[in-house]
Amino acid sequence: SLGSYYSAQEGPLQPKCIVKPETSIQVSKAVKVLTKTQATNNQSCPFAVPGGDHTPYTGSGNIDGDITIDLRSMRGITVNESQGSVSLGPGLLWGEVYAKLDPLGISMTLCNTNVWLPGGISLFSGRYGLVCDNVINYEIVLAGGRIINTNQHQHIDLRNALHGGSNNFGMVTRFDLATFAQGNIWGGDILYDFSTVPQQLEAFLEFGSNQNYNEYAALFQVLGTQGGLYFVLGNPIYTKPEPYPPVFEKFIAISPQLSNTLRVDKLESLTNVTSSAAQTGHQNAFITTSFDSDLEFLQWVVGSWQNSSKRLDKVDGMSNSLLNQQFTSKVLSKAEPRGGNSLGLDSSRPIVVSPLAVTWTSAADNGIVMRAGTEFINDVEQEAKKRSVYRSFVYLNCANVGQKVIERYGSVSNGQMWAVSSKYDPQRGFQDAVPGGFKLFRRSTTIFLSRFRRVASV
Repeated sequence: SLGSYYSAQEGPLQPKCIVKPETSIQVSKAVKVLTKTQATNNQSCPFAVPGGDHTPYTGSGNIDGDITIDLRSMRGITVNESQGSVSLGPGLLWGEVYAKLDPLGISMTLCNTNVWLPGGISLFSGRYGLVCDNVINYEIVLAGGRIINTNQHQHIDLRNALHGGSNNFGMVTRFDLATFAQGNIWGGDILYDFSTVPQQLEAFLEFGSNQNYNEYAALFQVLGTQGGLYFVLGNPIYTKPEPYPPVFEKFIAISPQLSNTLRVDKLESLTNVTSSAAQTGHQNAFITTSFDSDLEFLQWVVGSWQNSSKRLDKVDGMSNSLLNQQFTSKVLSKAEPRGGNSLGLDSSRPIVVSPLAVTWTSAADNGIVMRAGTEFINDVEQEAKKRSVYRSFVYLNCANVGQKVIERYGSVSNGQMWAVSSKYDPQRGFQDAVPGGFKLFRRSTTIFLSRFRRVASV
């Protein structure tokens, strides 16, 4: 278990006990023991919960001296053809899901790493919205060990809170997601010379703001440096087997191109390409920010990132990337018809999300790397405020410990989630006993609840 973490920061932690359940009933029994101990001793019995294991910071999915409940043996995949859905265990990686669904000619809204609770942008978000908006049912173990299902017909308040609310309410033991017919797609990677950055940024923002936005198209843009060399990596995806669709013509025309893997292929194969940059077993970190779509500001961000990254050029094994993504209005508008989520985003305001992703070799360099990354993100947010393009949203999927993810969803969303937490976990078992994840903002609990009640009464 300790040797299987994606991020090297997690493995050195030594829990007293590792529980590896294979069923939700076994999870329930473990939670009952822990919460009974908490109630008896009037203090929390801390435990960690690794699943597909994407969040890399120390303590996100492991714990030192306490209990780890490792869900990575729960990897079941059950296709429910009559219901148009698939049931997934919390320990799966998305590549395993693609391999199962591809031969059946179906798919679902998927990320490139693991099955999890946050929002999740996917190859299919243009057509179906964020990943969380396509979860039609959660099987969840509550504090005390009770197992329930939450969906549009049962415990809908809890379902909406789980759409972006992290591990604040219980331990999800099964995700049921909607499926749809899907064959091969077109996509891959284009590696560009860094001199193409001005053209890249202009084309990137135009792609997201296009009034005739093509819902079959998805785009991920990486600006990276490794070994002192800088590059741009474009990852255009078209979810039809149609090569070189017009929506990507500007990106195809940009040169020089150093390599190009674009092709029509299976989802599984293309997912392996897009996730190949992940370096399992190294030191890893994400820190994220977001802002309005603005070309001049995005150019400033890239210049600032390049200056910041030079501080880390001599760090052994350093790979430093800025991952540009867009949540377009059409993507965000898919949430409301599906019941909404907890992210606090306005579908009339598209948003650029730019996580910093860094990988390096030695734990001895953790301090200098994290200082440089944190200072860069703080500088971006201060400059965004000066230019009136600041957005408070923090993308949970790529956030770092210390970032106030849940708080920055906004007071209305926080109030709703506090009400859900009080209803389903009144003893705050998952708030206090599980240190990993991003917790509800504690300092202003009363304020959030009072604001929520006022809004609800109106």
